[in-house]
Amino acid sequence: MKWPALLRKLRRPSGRTPLAGHLDRFERRVVAGWAADTSDFSRPVQVVLVVDGMPAAMTGASALRPDLTSAGIGEGRHAYEFAIPNLSLRGARQVETFALRMETAKELGLADEAGALRRGLDAARFAQMATRGGGRILRLGTRAVPARRDVARRDHERSAPGPVAFLDICDLLAVLEERALVTGIQRVVSGLILTSLSQSSRLPAFEFCAPAEDGEIVVLPGEGLRRLVGKALSGTAAQAELSADVAAIRDEGRRAIFRPGDRYVITGAYWIIPDYAPTLLGIRARGVRICAYIHDLIPFTAGRFVDAASLAEVRERGMEVFSLCDFFLTNSSFVERQLGCFLSTETGRRPPARVVPLPHELPRGPHMAQVDAVPAHPRPYVLCVSTLEGRKNHLLLFDVWAALLRKYGAEAVPDLVLVGHWGWGIAEFRDLCRVTGFLAGRIVVKHDLGDGELLALYRGCLFTAFPSFVEGWGMPVGESLAAGKLCVASKSSSIPEVGGDFCDYIDPCDPLSAFEVFERAIFDPSHRRDRERAIAAAFRPRSWDETTFSFHEAVEALAEDSAASVEKVPLLKADIAYSLENLPGDVLRPWSHKVARLALAEGWHGLESWGAWSSRPEAKLRFFTDEAPGEELVVTLRLVPPPGLDEARLRLESGGMQEEARLRGAAPQEIRLGARVEKGGEVELTLLSDPRDLCADGLRDLHVGLAAFSFSRVRDI
Repeated sequence: MKWPALLRKLRRPSGRTPLAGHLDRFERRVVAGWAADTSDFSRPVQVVLVVDGMPAAMTGASALRPDLTSAGIGEGRHAYEFAIPNLSLRGARQVETFALRMETAKELGLADEAGALRRGLDAARFAQMATRGGGRILRLGTRAVPARRDVARRDHERSAPGPVAFLDICDLLAVLEERALVTGIQRVVSGLILTSLSQSSRLPAFEFCAPAEDGEIVVLPGEGLRRLVGKALSGTAAQAELSADVAAIRDEGRRAIFRPGDRYVITGAYWIIPDYAPTLLGIRARGVRICAYIHDLIPFTAGRFVDAASLAEVRERGMEVFSLCDFFLTNSSFVERQLGCFLSTETGRRPPARVVPLPHELPRGPHMAQVDAVPAHPRPYVLCVSTLEGRKNHLLLFDVWAALLRKYGAEAVPDLVLVGHWGWGIAEFRDLCRVTGFLAGRIVVKHDLGDGELLALYRGCLFTAFPSFVEGWGMPVGESLAAGKLCVASKSSSIPEVGGDFCDYIDPCDPLSAFEVFERAIFDPSHRRDRERAIAAAFRPRSWDETTFSFHEAVEALAEDSAASVEKVPLLKADIAYSLENLPGDVLRPWSHKVARLALAEGWHGLESWGAWSSRPEAKLRFFTDEAPGEELVVTLRLVPPPGLDEARLRLESGGMQEEARLRGAAPQEIRLGARVEKGGEVELTLLSDPRDLCADGLRDLHVGLAAFSFSRVRDI
């Protein structure tokens, strides 16, 4: 839907409902769009995913989407997304999404009193509900389910006899499927790709990879990645072209073959994949060392700067990944100190970590060729490069520029050029810009610039500004210095590591003292010249080559150091009831209890508020204990029958012991069976359901559910 049409719809909603929205995207494993109550944008709206007429899932339309913000749709927090489980939609013909309020869903019987979608509703029943709902339910869109393409994937041929570092770039691919430019963490991953490929003959063995739709890890073609990243950084490719390139690269990928001693490195955003933990557990079980390159801990240490709709989920995914890592890389000493303290406090462990600082320069390559052809900005200007969001502190810049205009007048004050997309938590700044005409035109916002255009802006500015409250690194500070320009920067978090003695620092919480620093930088040309001469004489920009070599060297060194002390994950204790509840507001239960979710080793859907459903007739529960091999245990499982069945049959097996069980009714039931501790303290249980005892909810096959478990030593009973 084009934005003008969308805005017309918002101005003139139908006479029957104030609800508006759209199903924007259905591809791979995602159904996404937006929904809002136009009579009151603050009122929450629910979205139901319907497959062939059957309601399959429900979620809130509350995630931030910058294009909604730009279109004036509330504050932009009206996006929804359904992650389609692997191998789902078998035989389905179409998907639809519907918007409604939670009170409507409960009144119609679509949701229970807790707000959860009722399971087992058929197409006829939902059709009746939709009719009864009248104007209170809005169909957002319909999409046909494409025929599933089975890619004949061959095994990857290893070129090195020794260990290989598999570098996971799934977050970059996910971003390029949705937008045409990369920023922040994905820019770092892009630079790492380009430089690693250009220096591959001088580096330890590595491959770039990503999880495929079927859960396998796929090694990606280097030349295809080089072309893809070059297009993304140039800013000249359309999003549809990049999305097609990503699909082609995925199809060309080959199945990764892991060996004990290999390394698997998460290079970017660890929270991007909803079911990452089972993938990492499977890799770890093959003797592969797991590493994550941590770019910041802002979701854990400064949560007020993260979109509240996704904060809890990001934290939970982060804790799962952190628990499975054998070692870490960080982009700054600041993040390394934070990570060590955080892990020690929250998990009781402190795996080895090494700092690999980011470069100061922009990624190099053919995409930079057009830099000299970029037209100059028509007036003198100060440049600020960052996403426009609350954490970046643009309000301070607004206050400073307003004060400068009052004191010196419009002709004497340079423009403030902001380069970045609109993000979240920026409503007050947007409102101020709107009512003041962007300070009578002195604030200029640019976006969708390629690296060549960005470098031209760096070179042409008076100086740059970076007043952020908190960072993991602060790439624009280094990019400014690498271009020979002074940066007036915040003195918080990691930023002084980037700028050293070459920045003029400000307190991000004190706009009055910041005014004096900006005033001098603007109206004292000799000060700027002195600072630029100091930068030219003594600043040594770190190159992408340096960062890339340090990255690969650190992976190899830490993998070797950690090989002798492999941690058991999850390591659980006897006589503790481990609940698999996954409640967003559950902040008091320690991670030592929540870590039990990592025992869901094979054949499980993602966690829900009460626990998890098994996704196939055979599901495995695997954990570790400090008990000696051969120790006999009694394991208690709190099981939930498939919805809608009067009875479900299953067999439980562990260490040669087995137990037959029947689950009757809908209530959870406790089943006990004997188990034995194996070598290394491992305990494995297999749940075998009758394949006929399942509930299909349109998206998933639901077999038996697991809500909690515990174990005790037989000799203590």
